[in-house]
Amino acid sequence: MLGGLSLGVACSQKTTFVEKRQIQLAAPIINSTGVFFTKDLDVEIALDLEDRQIRYTLDGSEPTLNSKIYNGDLQISKSAMVKTRAFHPDYLASETSTTQFVKIKPTNPIKNVITNRTPHENYPGLGAKGLIDYVKGTKDFRSEAWLGYSGGSLEITLETKKMERVERVIVSLLSDQKSWIFFPESIEVFMMNEGEEDTFITKKNIEVTEEDSASEFRFATIEFQPQKSDFIKIKLNCLEGIPSWHSGKGTPPWLFLDEILVE
Repeated sequence: MLGGLSLGVACSQKTTFVEKRQIQLAAPIINSTGVFFTKDLDVEIALDLEDRQIRYTLDGSEPTLNSKIYNGDLQISKSAMVKTRAFHPDYLASETSTTQFVKIKPTNPIKNVITNRTPHENYPGLGAKGLIDYVKGTKDFRSEAWLGYSGGSLEITLETKKMERVERVIVSLLSDQKSWIFFPESIEVFMMNEGEEDTFITKKNIEVTEEDSASEFRFATIEFQPQKSDFIKIKLNCLEGIPSWHSGKGTPPWLFLDEILVE
């Protein structure tokens, strides 16, 4: 990109003062009815530019000139991370656009949800029930779907229906480091039955780096051997303090989440 120039929907004027190959294409826009789906989902990838070529992947890898070409028809039938880039013989390839789509059960297997802390009064989201309503927040932490917690760890207990067999927990998280919002450094999963002590199942570490500075949301997936349990406890262990490379170093970070899924 040169001087912030990009080429796409918003750029229609002729360029005469700069070589075309110094201009980077705008990133394609990924559109769908939502990121959660129960059946097949149609996904649209858009970039209004003549002779551009849109390529995409579904496995989280970076799109290249060898990736599949988007021809106006993309339907997914299982969870996928869609990554896409635009290419053109006269311009620099675009940045990558990414959206993760998650296939869910038609009926939610979670009966109830309890948290050991209430969110900050400025970021109450839709309350604890909002963590199991299948409503996804945007990259703006002020959207009502996000629950925000200042400092400290968070424990969430899920009551399942009919002692469900579970092999995967997915937590939807937000990172916006310029606003002091960081991913947790780890997530632990415990199982328990009525009247019994909880049993540790597994732990997932999440690397937090300076390169994560752009606002992004992520589905942290924790997999384990299938378990039957009345309750699932999820513990999100936050950083003790913002890392030294950040202007807020040492200060307790914010934790934002908007959805928890079990499969």
